[in-house]
Amino acid sequence: MTGITIPHSRSDTKIIVKAAFEISNGIKTYYDDGTRVTGKSGTSFGLLASSYGEQIIVEIPDYQPSETETMVSVTGKKEVSANIGADPEKYVSQVINNINKIKNKDVDTVLEVLDNKNVTQNSKEVSHINEQAGGKGVLILILIAIFFFVFIMPLVIL
Repeated sequence: MTGITIPHSRSDTKIIVKAAFEISNGIKTYYDDGTRVTGKSGTSFGLLASSYGEQIIVEIPDYQPSETETMVSVTGKKEVSANIGADPEKYVSQVINNINKIKNKDVDTVLEVLDNKNVTQNSKEVSHINEQAGGKGVLILILIAIFFFVFIMPLVIL
């Protein structure tokens, strides 16, 4: 877990955090539940291993010691523990770097930049947690493929 102090109010900090998710390449979707903004990586296929279902959680507690600064914590975890190709820390670093790049900027400037990139029409934010990108579907497909190649293909070959 990494803690970051953002020099904005809690509501403006949410905008900064969401902007960091919007400009993170590997993040497919994110969801704001009021206290946490959770981003998910979705599925990616690499040269040696595939990755699916990394979660990046930015916790923005309701109580803050100051109205002009907000403390957040950033953590990452695997959605599917059996996923050997998952690297949530890669995405955590990306989100933290993006937060650090924009945290000192004026929120109106951040919104203007996002608007110029058509983020308002093509936002990664989802309105319900069930709409988030995930890795469990990929895990099911992998298990079906393994079952097919281990049990069905030998019967077909004979």
